[in-house]
Amino acid sequence: GTYVNISNFIALNWTDTMAMFQYYSSESNSFYIQRIEDIRSTNKPGCMVQIDKKKGSCVCLNAIAGIMHIGSFLEHDPFDKVNLDVHEGGLAYLGRVKVEMQNNNRDTVVADHYMKWAFH
Repeated sequence: GTYVNISNFIALNWTDTMAMFQYYSSESNSFYIQRIEDIRSTNKPGCMVQIDKKKGSCVCLNAIAGIMHIGSFLEHDPFDKVNLDVHEGGLAYLGRVKVEMQNNNRDTVVADHYMKWAFH
């Protein structure tokens, strides 16, 4: 298969009170906000704002999932009350992957691949 050449940007930010995720593309921007209090104590995923650049529209919705936070990939996530074992959906190291990019330089990217129930 081949990859579509796109230019996107993501940004993550955490403070003592908020977790934020921003996704920018040529067609739309998405902003996700979740209170640390909600990450710690409940399953409230926060809110999502989507800006469609082509349509010139802006929509605010309840987010469909919580935000990845700074401890999401620790073996024992401090906000994970369930603390699942690797075989039940907890953090698992899947190995090192090497991917050849479909660009003019045929660059190679090496990354450690982890998987956790909702974050992959």
